Amino acid sequence: MDNASAAPSSPTYKSLMGNRYTPAREAGEMLNWLYALLQHFTTSPDLDTSHFSCISERVEAQLENIAHLMKTIPSANCLHHQHRYVRHMFLVICNAHILLKTFDQPTMAHHLLRRVIQVNVHLLAFFSPLGRPDPLSRNYREDLTHFTNSVAFLREVYRALPGLLELPDAIHIHFDSQFYYAESTLGGLKRELM
Repeated sequence: MDNASAAPSSPTYKSLMGNRYTPAREAGEMLNWLYALLQHFTTSPDLDTSHFSCISERVEAQLENIAHLMKTIPSANCLHHQHRYVRHMFLVICNAHILLKTFDQPTMAHHLLRRVIQVNVHLLAFFSPLGRPDPLSRNYREDLTHFTNSVAFLREVYRALPGLLELPDAIHIHFDSQFYYAESTLGGLKRELM
């Protein structure tokens, strides 16, 4: 009988650790859960501001807990990238939540601003948990074309609004910033995915 086959193999790290708790594993699982939770908001037709209000403080607390936990992990580059992107998603959705509530008035200018804000939230769905464009996440060719056309249409309608010059500066500033954010995100996605 061969000595190599008779001797038991030495245990590997995985066989010793199994499904035990590790800080990296816990942080990774929490980040995946938060990413999936936030993805729900990026794919719903309208941003559910009441539901987001209920969970935003808990999500922020979880992100803080993960940041503290990651300080105990020696080399967690992948987790840092994922944490940074999930935090970015959270901040974009928070900003959208605040702006949607602030500009909730029945004028056409307010409606157009709310639509551009929602497009920016929807564009988050094109990215992987690490913040990289993900061609598997959606039917990206049609969706990118749809969002590009939608943003261009919203811009045209906004420019053609009667009384555009009389609108409050806050609407102009937020519409322009949201429009340019959507345009630059779409440009980056098209370069990566198409």
